[in-house]
Amino acid sequence: MLGSRFALLIGSSRFDNPGLQQLRSPARDVGELAEVLADPDIGEFEVTTKTDQEHHQMMRSIETFFRARGRDDLLLLHISSHGLKADHGDLYFAARDTDRELLDSTGVPAAFLQKQMNRCRAKSIVLLLDCCYSGAFFLGVKGDSFVHVNDELSGYGRVVLTATSRTEYAWEGDNLSELDPEPSHFTGAVIEGLRTGDADLNRDGKVGAQELYEYVYENVRAKNKMQSPQMWNALEYQVIVARSPHSAGPAPGPVLPGMESAATLAPIVPDASEEKEVDTPALDPAHRDAAVAQLKRALPDPVRRIEVFDLVDLAVTELIGNSTQDRRPVIGPVFVENIRGYRADSDKLLHLLATGAFHDDGSHDALWVRAIERLSRLRDGNLQSFNDELDRLRLFPALLAAWGIGVAAVLGRREELIARILIQPSFRPPFGNRGRQAPAVYLNPLLVIYGDSINGVCHAENGAKYYYPQSHFIRDEMREPFRLIEPDDSAYAEACYRFEFLASMIAMDSEISPYVNPWSGEFLLDSNWGYDENGLAADVHQEIKESWPLLRGGAFGANPERAEKAFQALIEFRSKNPRWW
Repeated sequence: MLGSRFALLIGSSRFDNPGLQQLRSPARDVGELAEVLADPDIGEFEVTTKTDQEHHQMMRSIETFFRARGRDDLLLLHISSHGLKADHGDLYFAARDTDRELLDSTGVPAAFLQKQMNRCRAKSIVLLLDCCYSGAFFLGVKGDSFVHVNDELSGYGRVVLTATSRTEYAWEGDNLSELDPEPSHFTGAVIEGLRTGDADLNRDGKVGAQELYEYVYENVRAKNKMQSPQMWNALEYQVIVARSPHSAGPAPGPVLPGMESAATLAPIVPDASEEKEVDTPALDPAHRDAAVAQLKRALPDPVRRIEVFDLVDLAVTELIGNSTQDRRPVIGPVFVENIRGYRADSDKLLHLLATGAFHDDGSHDALWVRAIERLSRLRDGNLQSFNDELDRLRLFPALLAAWGIGVAAVLGRREELIARILIQPSFRPPFGNRGRQAPAVYLNPLLVIYGDSINGVCHAENGAKYYYPQSHFIRDEMREPFRLIEPDDSAYAEACYRFEFLASMIAMDSEISPYVNPWSGEFLLDSNWGYDENGLAADVHQEIKESWPLLRGGAFGANPERAEKAFQALIEFRSKNPRWW
């Protein structure tokens, strides 16, 4: 039996307490969201709106909303207000009469809302919290009374979307005029995604809760990198928030259910048989994007640390499975086929690494190092016959992974990670009597992409050759995984040049002559290197001191004098090789 669809939208803009800033967005948030949700062609909800209530009125509205609901009903509650954290860490929602000094008696506790959700008979609940510190709601969500009692969660389609993490502010729109306020970034993205249908990511004519979160996250982050929407769910089936005009198949039926059973829907988690399939040269972008969205949700949550590890490690395993000598031979005229094949096979992993390393706070550094270490083992000495150029290319996935993590570290202002990934996973070359090498040495692009074959896949439109085709090719091939992280092409390119520069310094410190060589790349060009003590080289030189992130990460033996020596060696190399610039 199909249930009914109910929505309660609560907005608080005006506050009696002078310590609480008046808000402009909630009124617009409530009005526009109500219009979209009530639209029979989109949400088909029975919508109730409440604005500027006192705390006892707000609590009454919430309790009334969750009472007397049927098991198959879909409930959507949206709260737009101030989020206030007490000294003991509890979250409260501000009402018109809330006193910041008396939150227990004048605020609306998040714990109260959790209790009403737990008592409600409806199996499908969507909660949208657009307020500062809304991520703190998850502290209560993860309590024993909410998560760990399987009987309570059994069959649930419960979803909580918050505008921010536990420490961030929720941003109102850029236009803060009193007469024409904009919706907040978070609610504005919800409204836009539902109204246009753009949140229907798989274009099946329906917007699921998970699709809505993924759309909102990317939309908000594109406008403001300081705000990161979060999601928690206990989904055993899809919860359909709205219908959209997009559909690859027949138009959606006239009835939009409160929830659909698992029997009529594809599983939320990809089928295990899809995970085992390793013979496909290019992964489905939808599968890739779903993995990235899952990573974004799990990354900041210490409870889901194993989930993050499994996501990345499984992607590495898939890539290794695709990189057999049968599929990527090391003999014959297959250079172009191999290099493009390695890149296609690496696609999902590169998106995970770029996203993960950029958003990580250092908690998962060992995972990023492990990825490079495992990929480096693709090149071994167990070959009967081989082409040296193709054998070296077996390290291309490891090079792409290091590039992705390194550029993400530059963009995320966490360059100590570069030192870890380019020093720690040492590797012994499969041929000769050389000792173990650091990744800064054996992943040098000129060694991995060896010879002139690169000109077959990387050349200017007029047929001319680039000065540094390896550098140019990798930068172009890695652009797509960073498209949402850094939309500006110039900023992305500058991050690549800086990564190459820092990697080259570490390489100059990691080997002894005559083997010492930098990652000769486009950072060496005058336009990127800089002129007259201005530009990239000068900036890096000024940073060499004990507090430099690369030194903190373990590069140069944490010794500024060694870093200075490597810097001067790089300058000397450049001066002795003018043909390269």
